[in-house]
Amino acid sequence: MDWRTFETNIQNSREMMPQLREKPTILVVLGSGLFEVVKDWEEVQRIGFEEIPHHPRSGVMGHPGWYEIRLVGKIPVVFSLGRVHLYEGYTPREVVYGLTLWAKLGVKGVVLTNAAGGIGEYEVGSVVALTDHINHQGTSPLVGCPSPQRFVPMVGAYDKSTWEYLSRQGFPTGVYAGVLGPQYESPAEIKALSFMGATVVGMSMVQEAIMARYLGLRLCGLSVVTNRAAGLGEHTPEHHHVLQTAKNAAKRIRDALEMVIHLWEEK
Repeated sequence: MDWRTFETNIQNSREMMPQLREKPTILVVLGSGLFEVVKDWEEVQRIGFEEIPHHPRSGVMGHPGWYEIRLVGKIPVVFSLGRVHLYEGYTPREVVYGLTLWAKLGVKGVVLTNAAGGIGEYEVGSVVALTDHINHQGTSPLVGCPSPQRFVPMVGAYDKSTWEYLSRQGFPTGVYAGVLGPQYESPAEIKALSFMGATVVGMSMVQEAIMARYLGLRLCGLSVVTNRAAGLGEHTPEHHHVLQTAKNAAKRIRDALEMVIHLWEEK
């Protein structure tokens, strides 16, 4: 999908998707197994990915594949229950399709969550506020973007005031390494990523973070540490274990989301 087709499809999606009952200005993308965090907030509207023309559909366990607009207090927030990934065979622009669509619909800030392996000294179940990322996926949604807009600086991509605020509330901070997958990393790869400065690792998020920066969105990243990364323990990473640990961490990430949402709405 070239850039012109991408923009045309986004416009078609805007015009043909169901009418919104609320106008959210914050998007939260929920990673593997994290969709249960929304259950205590009042649901306003649900929109399936399949109800939106051109929208890619998720086929990964733990990613239901729809949007829910819910009220966090009185604040309307759109939650993406699941995402699509490069390792499913999607292109970078398909991966960021939903985020781009909601930006065009008026969203000003995005919280990207994910399940991640811990490289740093985090306890399993910790929620890490991200300060930066390493793109180890070998691509970008901006490949083919018309010049000069393609040259997007990534300095300060993750809103500093937000991760500093979360740090003061007791959340650890770290750097996310985004790898392609779908295979889990080898112990040697984890050592290399650690040497590069990564403290958590996963198979998502960086394409969305790049596009968020391009679109001028306020950005927060949250990683749930679902396991120690390969070579840092006696275990072997397994997807069902990742999902269960993410589910168990729901309250902690729900608390972090509430803090960020209210922080952003105050300003």
